[in-house]
Amino acid sequence: MTPEHLCDRDVEAVVATTPESVFLLSGHLTWLGERMRGWMSGTEGDAAFLPGYAVLTRDGRVGLAAGAVTRTAAEAAAPDSLVLYGRACPSAGADDALSRLLAEMGLTDRTIGVEWDGAGRGLARCLESVATRDASLWLRNLRAVKTEAALDTMRAAATATEAAMAAVFAAWTADADPRALRTVFRVALAERDCDFDHLVYGAPGGGVCDAVRPPEPVTALFFDAGARCGRYYSDTGTTLTRTGLTAADRERHAAALAALAVAERALRPGQRASSAWLAMQDEARRIPGLVAQGHGLGLGIREWPLLGPPSDAVLSDGLGTYPVDAVLAPGMVVNLEAGGHFADGTSVQIEKSFVIGADAAVPLAAQPRDVPIRLPA
Repeated sequence: MTPEHLCDRDVEAVVATTPESVFLLSGHLTWLGERMRGWMSGTEGDAAFLPGYAVLTRDGRVGLAAGAVTRTAAEAAAPDSLVLYGRACPSAGADDALSRLLAEMGLTDRTIGVEWDGAGRGLARCLESVATRDASLWLRNLRAVKTEAALDTMRAAATATEAAMAAVFAAWTADADPRALRTVFRVALAERDCDFDHLVYGAPGGGVCDAVRPPEPVTALFFDAGARCGRYYSDTGTTLTRTGLTAADRERHAAALAALAVAERALRPGQRASSAWLAMQDEARRIPGLVAQGHGLGLGIREWPLLGPPSDAVLSDGLGTYPVDAVLAPGMVVNLEAGGHFADGTSVQIEKSFVIGADAAVPLAAQPRDVPIRLPA
């Protein structure tokens, strides 16, 4: 992250408190920081995550308050200032470590932005003597535009997911155990240095599941899967068949394809997110039960922008205002998906990821979806 993002804000620095934002500002995040919550380290604690704190200053310095147990990873992130907390440290906890960090960075008498959304109760006491502005939405908005390094990681995640899905489909015989299929997916991802996130498919009676064998014969079946690579997510979906699509299935699948095609053309920098959403609805409404939607993707399985109807509403924090109907910008990653579950027991799904470029959207990775995947007999 670069300091020019702070140039027009009335703060000298921003403090990140959530796992995703700590990683965004500092490049530091461990498995422990993603899972530990306040009450896990003491019965009086709350449900806030404990990833430590990251600080970005207006002049580009990065500070990190990290647990001593993660010292090796914290030092590898190479922050300009590092304060550890825990056993045998001057600071027993993260809040005191942040106070020491702010003093070391010369910020105790400055106005700083703080990601209050998700912060633990102790942080407010720690910062009582500091002038603060809420920076929660500012950081959420910042995450929407990816760096080139982040895009490279997301491309790797999407490409690995496609390969792992192909391995699953090759093994998906009529008598295949869904648990064994998940194992195939996990192993294929691990071979590509990625982690499992999800693998689900259409459930009997609607919705999705990951353990019940789908009813045979499979004419059209919703499928959705995702992974993580370097803290970034992939998320994609397709339609499966074993016997071939019925006429009704073909019509539904064609409408889903058309919805994505028109929405992709509407994903242009400077346009509102609703323009793509509206284009999708024009196609999806031809098929009762077909749902077309879109959302950002990145350090979270869903991020801004969230595609929806046109809106003049805005959200505000202490650093700015942000339109609910976001303006698309180069570097945003947007997932488009159209799918549905129908009364005849079939389901369809198409989901692809796109990067907003300088002039138009381009696929994040090769995700061929023009025809359903044919499962082995």
